[in-house]
Amino acid sequence: DARVRALDPAWFQGRHVLDIGCNAGYVTVTIGNKYAPAHILGVDIDEELVRQAWSHLRHRWSLYRPGVPETEAAGDEEAGDAVNDAEDYPISMPAMFGSMPLPPRRRETVEQFPLNVSFQAHDWLRSPPEPGTYDVILALSVTKWIHLHHGDDGMRSFFHKVYASLRPGGRFVLEPQPWSSYTRKSKLTEKMRTIYQGISFRPDAFQEFLLDRVGFAS
Repeated sequence: DARVRALDPAWFQGRHVLDIGCNAGYVTVTIGNKYAPAHILGVDIDEELVRQAWSHLRHRWSLYRPGVPETEAAGDEEAGDAVNDAEDYPISMPAMFGSMPLPPRRRETVEQFPLNVSFQAHDWLRSPPEPGTYDVILALSVTKWIHLHHGDDGMRSFFHKVYASLRPGGRFVLEPQPWSSYTRKSKLTEKMRTIYQGISFRPDAFQEFLLDRVGFAS
């Protein structure tokens, strides 16, 4: 994914990351695999997409050579190198034999891929607050859907909640969809059509709002 390649790996290494609107988990899993966050959580309102995300995580894990030691504590460079240098299985293996189950999760340890990745199905905007929880929050190609479901007030509330959920010095990675893409999707339901007609907080105003009203710095 070109979006992942455009991101600085240093933003994620050893960090706690939230991917809002994770869809089928491709970006979430790639970051968890390639950029070594302490943990990345993907959330999506669509339960079927979250099931697909877990399936993709199992599939990606199935391409790894088994028996490679995992880091159990921060600073275990030898074990970390072993995982990073692991040779991949042929891509046909999961198709022939099915995906491998994920290894058991452990408490009070530093997890490596795939245990540093998880998914949840819920509407993050309506979920309980999580103040100061994350180092990085991603919102890639999801603002249109938040906007069409919750309107201008919901969009503003979303940005304020993102800010509150970040730790000091945290980073918000936003990829808004252009206003021109709203029209067709607004016709999916009568509610979305009504909300669309009342939108005045357009995507080209997001950056100014984030900087001047929410408190972000560029």
